[in-house]
Amino acid sequence: MKYVSYPQFQAYHCLAQDCPMNCCLSYRINYFRWEEEQFGKREDWNNIDGRGGDIRNYVFYDKDGCHLNRDKDGNCVFLHHHLCSIQERYGMNSMPSVCRTYPRLITRLEDRIELALDPCCPGALFTMEHWHAGDIPTHAASENDMIRKRDMVMAYFADDSHSLQECLQFIADTSTAPSSVPQIDNNDARAPFLRKAAAFLVFSYYIPYHSFPGIKDDLSLILDMIGSFLQSGRCHGDFHQLCIALAAHLEEYVQKIGFDVEFEDRYMDLNDIKDE
Repeated sequence: MKYVSYPQFQAYHCLAQDCPMNCCLSYRINYFRWEEEQFGKREDWNNIDGRGGDIRNYVFYDKDGCHLNRDKDGNCVFLHHHLCSIQERYGMNSMPSVCRTYPRLITRLEDRIELALDPCCPGALFTMEHWHAGDIPTHAASENDMIRKRDMVMAYFADDSHSLQECLQFIADTSTAPSSVPQIDNNDARAPFLRKAAAFLVFSYYIPYHSFPGIKDDLSLILDMIGSFLQSGRCHGDFHQLCIALAAHLEEYVQKIGFDVEFEDRYMDLNDIKDE
């Protein structure tokens, strides 16, 4: 099994209490079915709150599975002074798998394992500062049609002779769904950032999170994300300000369209990649 990685995957580090957003504040945190089988069997989860409380006292079930409770403000009940109290008490491996892995997107596919980052995280976007279009990974064609299409788009982005506008048009031309192409002057000071962001979105979202509800083609979705960001009035400031603004916009965007995509059969824990 080969690995296909976003260039700065290994460079990512969590901003923790310095994060301007914090994924514990708004995301629904779920346990996978294989984790639920460990409820009642682990010492750390049998005293998850340090007062003898079992993890099963802090979860709820709905049609989408098992999730950690939230407080009255909608935050994870284990959020304490902007940090995870589970991690503080027992260490990273006692956290739910999605918590210790996010924003890393580790996805097992037919002929590869994809290592990407979720652009809804400001820390993930900060990694874009030190790579350029030519660093985008391109690989031998896969037998999978989606992967082939994504590799083709990535190769187009990696060619610096193509302007940002041409790259966005190429996404539209490759898409099977009608798309409006965001218009931006390649001389615009934001163009280098948006070029990286667009490539990042394609690499990180087109394969791991395919089949968004109501979306015929994820490439069209990516153009819509970029277009709505340009129209939001947020896209100003220096590099880090743009990263924070884009992460906040993407979080709102994916929550609005319904981001709950079932992909447990392809999900990999951060710890699992050490054994591959």
